[in-house]
Amino acid sequence: MKKILALVHLALFLVLLAPNAALAVAAEPHGGISGTVTDGADDEPLADVSVCAEEVDGNAYSKECAETAADGTYAVEELHPGEYVVTFRAEGRNYVSLTVKAVEVEAETVRPGVDAALEEGAELAGTVTEAAGGEPLEGILRLRGTRRRGRLASLRPDRSRREVPDRRPA
Repeated sequence: MKKILALVHLALFLVLLAPNAALAVAAEPHGGISGTVTDGADDEPLADVSVCAEEVDGNAYSKECAETAADGTYAVEELHPGEYVVTFRAEGRNYVSLTVKAVEVEAETVRPGVDAALEEGAELAGTVTEAAGGEPLEGILRLRGTRRRGRLASLRPDRSRREVPDRRPA
């Protein structure tokens, strides 16, 4: 009987404590980051770039994202205080993604100046031909490559309708 009574008291204690714990987490002050994303070649602002801040904490996972405005600016808010990895991605465009590590976020502060200059990726183009006759092969999937630090970093399907120039020697 004493064990049952102890379990009932524990259950009541947890039920009464849970709403207060939830309020304490919700009331925790947050911070954020802000900055500008530009084209690395001409410093022009880049719109519609995805900026994601991912918390570096082995015990919890927190990720918040924002998109850059027409003037290249962004703000990622509602971040718990701590250290973040910030990733900049221009999806669907030929820019190399950029990751910035060890960005510190403080409570009740939006940290300015977390900027990025994205570099254009390389393109790989050509015509696939028969080895014997040199005739172009139909139905071959064209790929676009992205270069990072002088190396081919990724290949993805090229869904554009533009012609691929023939680079065969004359």
